[in-house]
Amino acid sequence: MPAVHSQVHLDGGRAWIEALASDPPLLINGEPRDTVVLSDGDVIVVGPFAFTWRAAGDLVEAAGE
Repeated sequence: MPAVHSQVHLDGGRAWIEALASDPPLLINGEPRDTVVLSDGDVIVVGPFAFTWRAAGDLVEAAGE
């Protein structure tokens, strides 16, 4: 597992994830992706780790300010 595999970006109330390394693949809802806009409930898998993205509209906007 690379020290830095992916980055989550916040801008204008939107959040997206970008893979910085190709191995292991970044899976979003079971599909390999390099970059994708995240929606509430998306499942992010990197190697043996799985995360569920949770975001309320105000929280994403507040975090991006």
